[in-house]
Amino acid sequence: DRLYRSPSLVALSARDYLSPLVDQILAELPRTKAVKVEKDIGDFTLDADRLQPLGIIVNELLVNAVKHAFKGRSRGRIAVSAWSRDGRFTLRVEDDGVGLPPSVDFDSAPGFGLRLVKGLAEQLGGTARIERGGGTRFVLEFGERGPAG
Repeated sequence: DRLYRSPSLVALSARDYLSPLVDQILAELPRTKAVKVEKDIGDFTLDADRLQPLGIIVNELLVNAVKHAFKGRSRGRIAVSAWSRDGRFTLRVEDDGVGLPPSVDFDSAPGFGLRLVKGLAEQLGGTARIERGGGTRFVLEFGERGPAG
């Protein structure tokens, strides 16, 4: 909705789009009052064709973190960072939760969410990876220019 209400459907600030999106997603989820959220989102523009799947990815990763990362814990931390450097865009969503089991990856996840993240990353012409240790970190990287191919 934020994309279609923006003054320009061509491009939008990643910070202006992603930061309120993170807040909105977490505000609508249960059990987030005890979750500290850190955001470090650079001020650069991306076209709407890239921001739309990026928003879906952020939603999926945040929902998964809230649902699964903090089981058996009363508190937690989620960090969302995004930056652009040398024509490459990087999004990182991480938590300090219990960690994703080594047996779970984008292709073997029991639900549809991680497969969706991988598919959208490929649609963006990029890659997604999972880093484990001290919680879970998802890293998405793709080029900024041109339509997703």
